[in-house]
Amino acid sequence: MNKKIYIGMAAFGVAASFWACGSGDILEPNAGDDVMGIVVSNEGGDTSEVGDPSIIWDVMTKENCPRCFEGSVSSSSRKTQPVRSSSSSGGPNPQSATSSSDDGGSIVIKSSSSSATPGSSPSVSSSSKTVNPGVSSSSGGGANPGPSSDFGTCSPARTVISKGDTVSWILKLKDPTQMISATTTWKALGGDPETNKATGMNGRTQNVKYIASGQYTASATVSVGPANYNISCPAIQVNGEPITGCVCAPEGVTGAVNYLKTPDVKWTVTGCKTGATVMTYSWDGGAAGAEISFTKTFSAATASAAPTLFVANNDNTLQEVACTPVKVTEGEEFKIETTQDKAVFKESGSYAISANLPSGWHNTDTECNVYCNASTSNFTVTIDEIELSGKVSGQTYVAKGGMPVAHTVDGYSIPVKVEIPAGDSVSCGVNW
Repeated sequence: MNKKIYIGMAAFGVAASFWACGSGDILEPNAGDDVMGIVVSNEGGDTSEVGDPSIIWDVMTKENCPRCFEGSVSSSSRKTQPVRSSSSSGGPNPQSATSSSDDGGSIVIKSSSSSATPGSSPSVSSSSKTVNPGVSSSSGGGANPGPSSDFGTCSPARTVISKGDTVSWILKLKDPTQMISATTTWKALGGDPETNKATGMNGRTQNVKYIASGQYTASATVSVGPANYNISCPAIQVNGEPITGCVCAPEGVTGAVNYLKTPDVKWTVTGCKTGATVMTYSWDGGAAGAEISFTKTFSAATASAAPTLFVANNDNTLQEVACTPVKVTEGEEFKIETTQDKAVFKESGSYAISANLPSGWHNTDTECNVYCNASTSNFTVTIDEIELSGKVSGQTYVAKGGMPVAHTVDGYSIPVKVEIPAGDSVSCGVNW
């Protein structure tokens, strides 16, 4: 029986244009001949697919086809590469491949079980599987999604709304591409709709309308293959009857307060109005009550301080009210607005200078000078950590540079410490 085999010359380096095996004549292949196989070389020359049921293995040896080895194959070992079968059935059982050699080895031809023409693309088995991201592919183990916090987060577009408003709940996955194949089930109890299921990227957001006031949460279950990820969303506040007109301000303080003399500052809220019947106040995170005033005690200087205040009514409305802040200084505060202004200190102690010189007053330089003039021969002044000491009465002492120009504008509070004899004084300022 004649069997003709067409083999890609580039794959084998064969110079002849025809082959023959078994008894009979050597015939040149033509278009009507059945093609036994197409040799395809995979990248890297890998032959690890031995035993793959989608590959059909035919082996030529010197024993069953001596003429196949006559003067055409080099003495170096060669391995042909697999062509995957387009059918999962039919054909001989796979065999282990062996390398050809010049002393009676074999050439392995891996052929498709379906008909093909020379130069056509190899058929690939459709038995490969796609594993869903985040899902364990181990057999018998089922889904292993891991913590939902590692999968993604949920948050509302707004944290406070009024009843009748709509809020958008938003999902953000650490791998956003997983949404493409996911099914998302939203739950928003008390809202409209309370539940909704969406596929693909449509599950990224869920718009929910709230008719009644109160606090509401939502959750999303994202299903990717067999794995379910439950993601909780933080609560939103749905206000009912509005609260308006609230004003919160410190009593008896305008601008700055010296905590060395006035450590306690009292704030009071006034003017609140609502259509509901009950009003409560929560100061600095404390329990809600009827107290409309609150006192803070200070023991250190700070540029701005104020209590937090939430006002609530019996229609589940919770309104934050901004209280007017105060500046707390360690000692009396002096103001400097030009290079001619001076702060006059009449006794030892801690002070502050509020510097508000015009922006750009020192051109492009980044540092300026500090100077002090004393009526006494012994004084020590530390301004913004720059120390000046005087020993001659009436003499002006200058610290060249060192004062950042940025500390002389926008009301920056410069700390000052003064040591002078009783009854004397010292005046200080900034200049070029």
